[in-house]
Amino acid sequence: LVRRFFRMADNNGTQAEPVPSISAPVPTTDMAISTPNASAPTPIKTTKIVLKRVLEINDDLRLHLYGTQLILEAGLMLNIPQITIAKAQSIFHHFYYRKHRDLLDYPPFHIAMTCTYLASKLDENTRRHRDILTVFDRLHKKRNSSQNNVHTLHVATIDPHGKRYVVWKENLFNFEIRILAALGFKCVDSAHKYLLQLLVDLDAKPLLAKQAWTLLNDFHRVPNIVDFSCLQVACACIFLAARRLKIKLPDDPSWCDLFGVEKPKMHEIASLILELLELPKTAYKLPTLIRDDDDALDCNPRTVQHQMKVLQKRNVEKQKRMKRASEQRAAAAASAAQSSSISSTANGINHAKNMSSISENTTMATQQQQQQPSANAIAIKKINLNIAAKLSPPC
Repeated sequence: LVRRFFRMADNNGTQAEPVPSISAPVPTTDMAISTPNASAPTPIKTTKIVLKRVLEINDDLRLHLYGTQLILEAGLMLNIPQITIAKAQSIFHHFYYRKHRDLLDYPPFHIAMTCTYLASKLDENTRRHRDILTVFDRLHKKRNSSQNNVHTLHVATIDPHGKRYVVWKENLFNFEIRILAALGFKCVDSAHKYLLQLLVDLDAKPLLAKQAWTLLNDFHRVPNIVDFSCLQVACACIFLAARRLKIKLPDDPSWCDLFGVEKPKMHEIASLILELLELPKTAYKLPTLIRDDDDALDCNPRTVQHQMKVLQKRNVEKQKRMKRASEQRAAAAASAAQSSSISSTANGINHAKNMSSISENTTMATQQQQQQPSANAIAIKKINLNIAAKLSPPC
């Protein structure tokens, strides 16, 4: 067909434009379409985005991968929803990312355990602290047995009356206050809610939704998720999922512009997710600065010890204040009792005086009555004397 086309053009005396061959690459979104001129062919303009690698395999990245993997395994064992697991991982990133934390004062194992406990309370999927301690104890024992090449079928459950339970419980409650203070007592938002709303607005297929959800879960492993908003992360996951599944998204107008997300940010997040998926197994090894043995975990860090000393000091001061207040109350009660007794004695004395004065008045009145006979008695006496004078004979 191509030869016939050129032959017909030569017979007509006109020069036709060359037809691209079948093996020529089909232009994509990363390649601009151009019409070459017969005299001087122009180079094809490309809009390919070249981004530098951001993730470097170092101790900081290994720290975040180690903590997020612990949280993921514990969340699955505790039957916690994926949104709660992602929130716990975000809290872990917020606590360590770009902050110089001493790993001896803030052990990542206990911080991951506290983040899981705190996220379950924030999302109202609360798990008891006893369940949290039991699950992390089981994970610790399994990791130690796999490192020592010892495979045990049954792992002993943590003793609620043992030393490890008491120490881990104190660390859990103390680090909970520390993490909340580091977050400014603010809740961490989740990108999963934005992702679900965007998928509903785009009328996405289940395959695209599942792929975007998986990419979002994987992206919570790296600390760079803190640098972006939840809306940007959700849009980037949808964009990358559509590219991997070769699903066309609305572009007239662009769907990301409708949601207020810039394309460079979206491309940057997508490249980060691709870097995460290409990380080798060596990136998931335990960092050199982290101690994961029994001696390091079965003790209170310096921050917890300092906090416990402060609490003990406050308790002693509280007991002193309570004792002082009880003594003051006892003294006030004694003084009130003494004043009441004094007043009662004074009232008794006054009453006795009143009674004595009343009795004296009554005795005086009776004496006067006895000393001064009544008028009737005097008249009767006169009558008797007159009668006696009449009856007596004359001398």
